[in-house]
Amino acid sequence: MQIISIELDSDDDAQLIFESLNSTGLALTEADKIRNYLLMSLTPEEQQVCFKNYWQKIEQATENQPTKFLRDYLTIQQQLQRPVRQSNIYYEWKKYMDGHDRKEELVKMLDYAHYYQQVTEAKLSTAKLCEKMRHICNIETDVTNVFFIQFLKYASANCLSEDEIFKVIDLVENYLARRIVCNMPGNALTQVFCALHKDVLKSIEEYSSANVELGNSYSDILAYHIMRRDGNYQLPRDMQFVESIKTRDAYHMLKPFQIFLFERLENSVHGEYNDVATDMKKKDATIEHIMPQTLNGDWKAMLGDNFEEIQDKYLHTFANLTLTGINSELSNKAFEIKRDGKTIGKEIYPGYKNSKYRLTKSVTLCNKWTKTELQNRCNEIVATFLRLYPLPQTTFKPLPKPVDEASLDEETFSPTNRNLKGFRLFGNEYNETTWKGMLLQVVKLVMERYTDIVDTLYDAEGFFWSAKQADTRYCTMIAPQKYLWTSMDNRSKLRCLRFLFEKCDIAESELVLLLEHVKE
Repeated sequence: MQIISIELDSDDDAQLIFESLNSTGLALTEADKIRNYLLMSLTPEEQQVCFKNYWQKIEQATENQPTKFLRDYLTIQQQLQRPVRQSNIYYEWKKYMDGHDRKEELVKMLDYAHYYQQVTEAKLSTAKLCEKMRHICNIETDVTNVFFIQFLKYASANCLSEDEIFKVIDLVENYLARRIVCNMPGNALTQVFCALHKDVLKSIEEYSSANVELGNSYSDILAYHIMRRDGNYQLPRDMQFVESIKTRDAYHMLKPFQIFLFERLENSVHGEYNDVATDMKKKDATIEHIMPQTLNGDWKAMLGDNFEEIQDKYLHTFANLTLTGINSELSNKAFEIKRDGKTIGKEIYPGYKNSKYRLTKSVTLCNKWTKTELQNRCNEIVATFLRLYPLPQTTFKPLPKPVDEASLDEETFSPTNRNLKGFRLFGNEYNETTWKGMLLQVVKLVMERYTDIVDTLYDAEGFFWSAKQADTRYCTMIAPQKYLWTSMDNRSKLRCLRFLFEKCDIAESELVLLLEHVKE
């Protein structure tokens, strides 16, 4: 080991030197930089105390991967609509810490790290809640972290019951499960889960401000905000969900999705618990086709003349898949052999009847495996999924708005003869009453968050112009040497914003226009 000692003058920037030391060696993680940013200005004694009492505990709570936690922490503290890029965490951290006390920040970070641990390791206050959160952990997604950290902290502060916390986790699981079965992209939910807790609190605050009694629980309001999402963010309704259960290629799903769904199917009824997730991760259990991928003469005879059609329709679907830990020697054998097992010489190859998994034992009740049995099993699995994940119900209704609202994603909305009273963006409300002023303010707010992306738009598409190219008769300066085309009707102003939001990958629903009621 080599130790390098560097003496600094009073005007040297120790943190800047530290950041550059490893530029040719092993790259520093964002957490490394943040740790030293927080501790470097303290005395040696203070460093030891803060490291031992706070930072070290933060590392333990985050399974020694504090960078992921710090990304979620920053997202929550800055109320961002999506987590910052991992490569930009330290840069954003320095901006965030301006004016913040470092010791106080460490105390707050440790508090949030405990909730992060509850989410990522399923370490909640009761066995029932731990088991429920483990279902989501099996999906191996971090898209829900920002929501759950905030919710669990809120639940603790407001003494929510175990049953209410369970309902909230179950709602999120339902949302994820239906979308996974329907093959809808999970990364599309990043913005949704960054906003959900804020949406619920805003609904609660609206009732409180109006001095109207709110008879709905947190989970009831959450269900409303999940159900109101549409487009890429929607919760699939029953018709789409059922059709996907019947037709989804479950054999080629991502492994975590398979583990999550087959564990839920296996343990859908109360009884002896089979730890499918652990078995599949250890490869003690695998997913097997009941009707094999390669059909021999016995299988073709049993399936009948339309065996090709049956195989094409059902081969990789839930109806034809099961869990097994048995030897693959029997994978292409006749159904009776796969069901009952076989002895070859001195070797005994167990069949489905010897399986510990309920999903597999149920197959042994069949004397053959044809279209009829596949349809029956398909219907059983549909019923199981609908029992596990019924369409959420809610009685919550938002209070009537004193003004009309229209979000940018409502393409049928016409701004003609509508008076603007303000707008809401990224959860904040602004009192801008002119369409041009709204356009300029929205663009500037987006520029603050997505500077690099917006910089690529100048002199390229027709809305954004540099000083060299801008026609100042029709453009308005939005930053030094940068102009926006503003001489256009209100419909075109909305087209400009849709173009900007698309380039920055911002959900159009993030911008809500507040409008004066149209008089008759």
